[in-house]
Amino acid sequence: KKKVASRMWIREGNFGMTVETIRKEAEILADRQGKAPAIFIDYLQILRRMDERMTDIQAIDVNVTELKRLSRDLNTPVIALSSNNRAATSSGSVRMESFKGSGTIEYSGDMLIALSEPGRDELSAVPQDGFRSLDISLLKNRRGLAGRKTAVNYYPPFNYFEDTLF
Repeated sequence: KKKVASRMWIREGNFGMTVETIRKEAEILADRQGKAPAIFIDYLQILRRMDERMTDIQAIDVNVTELKRLSRDLNTPVIALSSNNRAATSSGSVRMESFKGSGTIEYSGDMLIALSEPGRDELSAVPQDGFRSLDISLLKNRRGLAGRKTAVNYYPPFNYFEDTLF
């Protein structure tokens, strides 16, 4: 664990992180701080399987279910990045079923937000103007409106998103 700020910790998983490890560390932080931490996972498909005999899809199903349980038990947000399936990547069109590996992502998530680059098959080299034009789409929102999309400019060297409305 690396302390970044007074209330921010980064835990490098190195492809060995399990949902059980995340739960234990979140519970320790919740006991110390009196409040559970928000949990960010980069990214879902590299969380280790609970049982090595599981297929990729089974592992994702179990991990998503356990992350949902963790979120509910500790009353804390869990934000997980997910890769897209090949169909979504090649079409440039992202839908709820575009998340790679499992319908459990689609059904269990309270919110599904997609990042896409209209007019391009894949995110690749940065254009000459230094930014990418991206769409951020709210595909699912269990507690509010969904189906919204906004355009942003993304500057990769600075990891900066700029609203195109301003």
